[in-house]
Amino acid sequence: MAGSLTVGFVAHRLSTLAGLTSGLCLLLVGIVGLALWDAWQVYLVATIFFYFAWSFQYAFQFKVLAAVDRGAKIVGIVPAVTFGGLTIGPAIGGVLLSLGGSVALCVFGLTCVLASVASALHLQFRLITSNPV
Repeated sequence: MAGSLTVGFVAHRLSTLAGLTSGLCLLLVGIVGLALWDAWQVYLVATIFFYFAWSFQYAFQFKVLAAVDRGAKIVGIVPAVTFGGLTIGPAIGGVLLSLGGSVALCVFGLTCVLASVASALHLQFRLITSNPV
Protein backbone atom coordinates (compact mmCIF):
# COMPACT_ATOMS: atom_id res chain seq x y z
CA MET A 1 0.00 0.00 0.00
CA ALA A 2 2.99 2.33 0.38
CA GLY A 3 3.26 2.70 -3.39
CA SER A 4 -0.38 3.72 -3.67
CA LEU A 5 0.02 6.14 -0.79
CA THR A 6 3.09 7.67 -2.41
CA VAL A 7 1.14 8.19 -5.64
CA GLY A 8 -1.42 10.12 -3.62
CA PHE A 9 1.31 12.53 -2.52
CA VAL A 10 3.31 12.89 -5.75
CA ALA A 11 0.99 12.14 -8.67
CA HIS A 12 0.12 15.80 -9.16
CA ARG A 13 3.84 16.57 -9.56
CA LEU A 14 4.62 13.77 -12.04
CA SER A 15 3.56 13.38 -15.62
CA THR A 16 2.10 10.04 -16.61
CA LEU A 17 5.24 9.25 -18.58
CA ALA A 18 7.46 10.07 -15.58
CA GLY A 19 5.28 7.93 -13.30
CA LEU A 20 5.37 4.97 -15.67
CA THR A 21 9.11 5.30 -16.25
CA SER A 22 10.02 5.65 -12.57
CA GLY A 23 7.75 2.71 -11.74
CA LEU A 24 9.44 0.64 -14.43
CA CYS A 25 12.88 1.48 -13.05
CA LEU A 26 11.84 0.41 -9.55
CA LEU A 27 10.30 -2.78 -10.93
CA LEU A 28 13.51 -3.58 -12.79
CA VAL A 29 15.60 -3.00 -9.66
CA GLY A 30 13.30 -5.36 -7.78
CA ILE A 31 13.42 -8.06 -10.44
CA VAL A 32 17.20 -7.84 -10.84
CA GLY A 33 17.55 -8.03 -7.06
CA LEU A 34 15.34 -11.10 -6.97
CA ALA A 35 17.36 -12.74 -9.73
CA LEU A 36 20.72 -12.01 -8.14
CA TRP A 37 19.99 -12.43 -4.44
CA ASP A 38 22.63 -14.14 -2.39
CA ALA A 39 21.45 -12.97 1.00
CA TRP A 40 18.04 -12.73 2.58
CA GLN A 41 18.48 -8.98 3.03
CA VAL A 42 18.83 -8.42 -0.73
CA TYR A 43 15.82 -10.62 -1.35
CA LEU A 44 13.79 -8.67 1.20
CA VAL A 45 14.71 -5.27 -0.26
CA ALA A 46 14.10 -6.48 -3.82
CA THR A 47 10.67 -7.81 -2.84
CA ILE A 48 9.77 -4.53 -1.14
CA PHE A 49 10.90 -2.55 -4.22
CA PHE A 50 8.87 -4.79 -6.50
CA TYR A 51 5.63 -4.52 -4.53
CA PHE A 52 6.08 -0.80 -3.91
CA ALA A 53 6.64 -0.14 -7.61
CA TRP A 54 3.74 -2.35 -8.63
CA SER A 55 1.21 -0.43 -6.57
CA PHE A 56 2.89 2.89 -7.48
CA GLN A 57 2.71 2.25 -11.20
CA TYR A 58 -0.81 0.83 -11.16
CA ALA A 59 -2.33 4.30 -10.73
CA PHE A 60 -0.51 5.68 -13.76
CA GLN A 61 -1.53 2.71 -15.88
CA PHE A 62 -5.16 3.22 -14.91
CA LYS A 63 -4.87 6.93 -15.76
CA VAL A 64 -3.79 6.01 -19.28
CA LEU A 65 -6.51 3.36 -19.59
CA ALA A 66 -9.20 5.74 -18.35
CA ALA A 67 -8.13 8.37 -20.89
CA VAL A 68 -8.17 5.91 -23.78
CA ASP A 69 -11.09 3.68 -22.77
CA ARG A 70 -14.07 6.04 -22.77
CA GLY A 71 -16.58 3.17 -22.64
CA ALA A 72 -14.91 1.70 -19.53
CA LYS A 73 -14.74 -1.76 -21.07
CA ILE A 74 -11.04 -2.33 -20.42
CA VAL A 75 -10.94 -0.59 -17.05
CA GLY A 76 -13.79 -2.80 -15.87
CA ILE A 77 -11.97 -5.96 -16.89
CA VAL A 78 -8.56 -5.10 -15.39
CA PRO A 79 -9.43 -6.03 -11.77
CA ALA A 80 -10.76 -9.40 -12.93
CA VAL A 81 -7.62 -10.04 -14.98
CA THR A 82 -5.46 -8.99 -12.02
CA PHE A 83 -7.39 -11.39 -9.79
CA GLY A 84 -6.84 -14.18 -12.33
CA GLY A 85 -3.14 -13.39 -12.51
CA LEU A 86 -2.78 -13.37 -8.74
CA THR A 87 -4.65 -16.67 -8.58
CA ILE A 88 -2.80 -18.45 -11.38
CA GLY A 89 0.56 -16.71 -10.83
CA PRO A 90 1.78 -18.88 -7.96
CA ALA A 91 1.11 -22.02 -9.99
CA ILE A 92 3.03 -20.63 -12.96
CA GLY A 93 5.80 -19.52 -10.61
CA GLY A 94 6.03 -22.97 -9.09
CA VAL A 95 6.32 -24.62 -12.49
CA LEU A 96 8.97 -22.13 -13.60
CA LEU A 97 10.95 -22.60 -10.38
CA SER A 98 10.89 -26.37 -10.72
CA LEU A 99 11.82 -26.34 -14.41
CA GLY A 100 14.31 -23.49 -14.66
CA GLY A 101 14.97 -22.14 -11.18
CA SER A 102 14.79 -18.54 -10.08
CA VAL A 103 16.35 -17.28 -13.31
CA ALA A 104 13.44 -18.63 -15.38
CA LEU A 105 10.96 -17.14 -12.93
CA CYS A 106 12.66 -13.73 -13.04
CA VAL A 107 12.91 -13.73 -16.84
CA PHE A 108 9.19 -14.53 -17.06
CA GLY A 109 8.40 -11.79 -14.52
CA LEU A 110 10.56 -9.29 -16.37
CA THR A 111 8.86 -10.17 -19.65
CA CYS A 112 5.42 -9.64 -18.10
CA VAL A 113 6.44 -6.32 -16.53
CA LEU A 114 7.98 -5.05 -19.76
CA ALA A 115 4.89 -6.05 -21.75
CA SER A 116 2.63 -4.26 -19.28
CA VAL A 117 4.69 -1.08 -19.21
CA ALA A 118 5.20 -1.11 -22.97
CA SER A 119 1.44 -1.36 -23.46
CA ALA A 120 0.79 1.55 -21.11
CA LEU A 121 3.50 3.67 -22.74
CA HIS A 122 2.15 2.85 -26.20
CA LEU A 123 -1.33 3.95 -25.15
CA GLN A 124 0.09 7.12 -23.58
CA PHE A 125 1.95 8.05 -26.77
CA ARG A 126 -1.15 7.33 -28.86
CA LEU A 127 -3.15 9.56 -26.56
CA ILE A 128 -0.59 12.36 -26.82
CA THR A 129 -0.38 12.19 -30.62
CA SER A 130 -4.14 12.02 -31.09
CA ASN A 131 -4.82 14.95 -28.71
CA PRO A 132 -1.98 17.46 -29.14
CA VAL A 133 -1.95 20.22 -26.54
